Amino acid sequence: MNNRALADHYLQIKHKKGTYVLWATSAVIGGVWLTDWKVILGYVPWINGKFKEDE
Repeated sequence: MNNRALADHYLQIKHKKGTYVLWATSAVIGGVWLTDWKVILGYVPWINGKFKEDE
């Protein structure tokens, strides 16, 4: 493979990075939605105080 074809391949990947980030973010949000979201969001510092129950 010559260098020009290799460079074109890497440029195509670089332009698709935003799409990959969008799909990964959507997958993470979907995973949190499908699971017990209070357990997962309990590890987020600025959110975990909202779910504490006074017993």
